[in-house]
Amino acid sequence: MTTHRRWILWGGATFGLALVGLGSYFAYIGLEQADKLASVLGFFMGSLGLAISILVALLPRSNNTPDNPPASGGTVPSTTLDGPSADSEPGNHLSNIQVHGPSAIINGNHGRQNNRFG
Repeated sequence: MTTHRRWILWGGATFGLALVGLGSYFAYIGLEQADKLASVLGFFMGSLGLAISILVALLPRSNNTPDNPPASGGTVPSTTLDGPSADSEPGNHLSNIQVHGPSAIINGNHGRQNNRFG
């Protein structure tokens, strides 16, 4: 078993035991007190989730990809498309799009699959 799967298994088991323990405690203290306690716990968990989501939104994003990722068989220089191309469909305007890495035109379909499923 891999380390990642083991962490998931133990995390799930711990979470399940915590839920069973909390449910047992709620049954012990009674419905009225359990309702009040669950409301307070829900408020703090919601506040914690909101704080984490704001923190993640404010953190700078790292770009771990190289400037020119290697393609199979070698490297492909980056290409920049400005404005609509002559072979684009009507209403399909491209501007300020940077394409990095390999791209293919297959049977004139510009990367779209040409089979009975696509």
